[in-house]
Amino acid sequence: LASTSVRVSALQPGPMRRALRASAYADDRGEVLRDPEAYAGACVTLLSPAGAAWRGQVWDAAAGGSE
Repeated sequence: LASTSVRVSALQPGPMRRALRASAYADDRGEVLRDPEAYAGACVTLLSPAGAAWRGQVWDAAAGGSE
């Protein structure tokens, strides 16, 4: 795929604040959880022309970049 215009990347958001998670992991209260909306910027970047720089990498949104 490297010689094509196809881009493959992944977004690793980490734990998110969701009702399902709260019901499944009642002991998570001390952990810092982000809202899903916090990852919108990373999604937009990966889908934009600037996201081409991240081709073939995993974007660790919690850390602010790729692994």
